[in-house]
Amino acid sequence: MAYQRVATANPVPRDAVMSLVIPWTETGHSADFIGTTIAALRWGCVMKVDLVLRSGGSRPHNTAYVHFSGWNATGPAMKAREALESGLELRVNYSYTHYWKVRQSRFMYRPPAPVPPSFTGPTWSFTELSRETELARLEAPGSLMAADEIMEAELSAMEVDLRQLNDPDMPSLDDPDVRAADELYASELAWRRECNIESV
Repeated sequence: MAYQRVATANPVPRDAVMSLVIPWTETGHSADFIGTTIAALRWGCVMKVDLVLRSGGSRPHNTAYVHFSGWNATGPAMKAREALESGLELRVNYSYTHYWKVRQSRFMYRPPAPVPPSFTGPTWSFTELSRETELARLEAPGSLMAADEIMEAELSAMEVDLRQLNDPDMPSLDDPDVRAADELYASELAWRRECNIESV
């Protein structure tokens, strides 16, 4: 009878009907020896035994996984299966003085996470606007244009103030004609904002 010694991927065969685990077996116990001993109990057809080396504990040892392709419907076999499936631990004597503790395996195979591709350099791509940016754009479509126009008006006022400092004959901002011109300009800016017309 041949058995696989070490599992390299999912150790549980797809057609296994039952898998048992022996948490501690001596390193001198081969997969053949374990499989032959369990098969002699006539519980079912042993198809594969996996050994996993453990370094913890008082000394190195193996954990054995025994997989069955079929389970017998005899009284003793069904009684053993019912005990295993209820969570009980069975004692299997492999010699007059030594035994294994056997349980139903609860092993669940989890494939390794895929390895991300290696970074080859900076890249760029188009991206959608965030929800906050989109809402701001919809709520105030002319906000950026309005901000530009306000800044332009403030700069114009500063320019007038500087020119007045250098030219005493220049009309003051308090002059009625200048004030009327400013009000006309401000009205035109408001109209442009409402119509979403950019300043020329």
